[in-house]
Amino acid sequence: MIAKKQSPAKQKQTPTQDKLSRGESVEVARSGGESASGEALPEGWADVPIGDLCDLVNGRAFKPKEWSETGLPIIRIQNLNKAEAKYNHFDGEYADKHLVRPGELLFAWSGTPGTSFGAHIWNGPKALLNQHIFRVLIDEDDLNMTFFRFAINHKLEELIGKAHGGVGLRHVTKGKFEATQVPLPPLAEQSRIVSAIESLQERSSRARFLLSEVGPLIGQLRQSVLRDAFSGKLTADWREANPNVEPAFKLLSRIRTERRERWEAEQLAKYEAKGKQPPKNWQDKYKEPEPVDESELPELPDGWCWCQVGDLIESFDAGRSPTALSHPARDGEYGVLKVSAVTWREFDPNANKALKDGDEIGDTPTPRKGDLLISRANTVELIGAVVLVKADYPNLMLSDKTLRMNPASKELVPEYLLYGLRSESVRKFFEDNATGTSNSMRNLSQGKILDAPIALAPLAEQQAVADLLVTNDEACTSVASGLASMESSLTQLDQSILSKAFRGELVPQDPRDEPASELLARIRAKRVANSAKNTSKKKKATTAKAASNA
Repeated sequence: MIAKKQSPAKQKQTPTQDKLSRGESVEVARSGGESASGEALPEGWADVPIGDLCDLVNGRAFKPKEWSETGLPIIRIQNLNKAEAKYNHFDGEYADKHLVRPGELLFAWSGTPGTSFGAHIWNGPKALLNQHIFRVLIDEDDLNMTFFRFAINHKLEELIGKAHGGVGLRHVTKGKFEATQVPLPPLAEQSRIVSAIESLQERSSRARFLLSEVGPLIGQLRQSVLRDAFSGKLTADWREANPNVEPAFKLLSRIRTERRERWEAEQLAKYEAKGKQPPKNWQDKYKEPEPVDESELPELPDGWCWCQVGDLIESFDAGRSPTALSHPARDGEYGVLKVSAVTWREFDPNANKALKDGDEIGDTPTPRKGDLLISRANTVELIGAVVLVKADYPNLMLSDKTLRMNPASKELVPEYLLYGLRSESVRKFFEDNATGTSNSMRNLSQGKILDAPIALAPLAEQQAVADLLVTNDEACTSVASGLASMESSLTQLDQSILSKAFRGELVPQDPRDEPASELLARIRAKRVANSAKNTSKKKKATTAKAASNA
């Protein structure tokens, strides 16, 4: 079905438009004086309310039941912020005032501060405008559209400060938007300013693009070094310099012997506590570890061996997840860790929720210095994420989705275990054996964690592996921090460019340019003429309608 137009509805005039339609003078500009913020304006400039430079048309409140698979696309705020965002469509009658053509200026006046608000030049297809967005109608003979977009967006912080509503969803009223003042330079200077801003922003965008390519490379470097570490390549020179070290299978045998001895001692203690003698062949109840299937695992260097995580981790301590408050624990409060506390390589104690008054930690495990914590529930990519805790946190407790892993021997190097649990063989096993139907939340049982295959290096080499990986991680973290700093600097640079532009410092003024006061007078005159013309048309339409009803 082809969308049909209907006659535009009568629009309510703004106070400024009302004065213009009556031919009254509207004093709005201070030429060569000060801006609304108190900053000095260059000679030939003026400070003007937005509403005196444009007309605003709000979008239509399309209801979900009006959406269809065919017809014209509906422009919603997400379509302004994300080119790939999906459209809803409308296949019915619409007013021409709601039709947006490519190249029009739009302003999103409702949503989340920092993400939704802003002026955009529409580069999409011919479409219909949804509510919470204004069409910003200007005469491009008198006002550079791109300059006006920059000018409006330069005032976003001020506009958001005027917005109504709560923290999550706010809106700027039409009156406050129209009353917000923007600097207006001569028309010719507007074009020069736009050219300068776009040239500088192009360089800034190019720099951002290059920085964005470095981020993934850091992750690839971490993985590459980790892969080399647990294939033995990273410490090949170390082995050549240290040929006479105890092989890993002897360390593994010693750990298994110690574990069996601890188990036997525990069982005998239980029989003694009950006043009983152990039965015949009671030692046979001990479950020996299963051999690792190495058929699909890579070959390891001499002195290394494959084992299961369960050979190196003897037990788990699990937390609990009580109903908690929405904010992190403050001084004097207790908190429960969120999954995100162990998700991003480093333990994050701030990722917690405060417990309710009266709810105490009790005997629930708390993070301690040297603890290895693992998430048993998360997305496929993040499930089984492991961190090493570097301090005690007695006011925080583990949740039921976070487990503490207790090593089977004090001989094992904690950092080696940390990186070993992040190694390719372990990660693949975790991802393949996570259960659950939702991609957003998978589960990993303690048994599956223990069954994962892990490469075990000789004890002396474990420390060498750990030292090299820690050094590499610190270097990668330093580079990532530098990238974040550079990205922040680029954002500040972009803001500085706009600030200089609207102080008249980005391009030189040309005294031969028509001053903004004359430009504004011409805009006023045209708006008065258009307002009178529209009023005349409405009167004629009213007279004709009255005559037809006589």
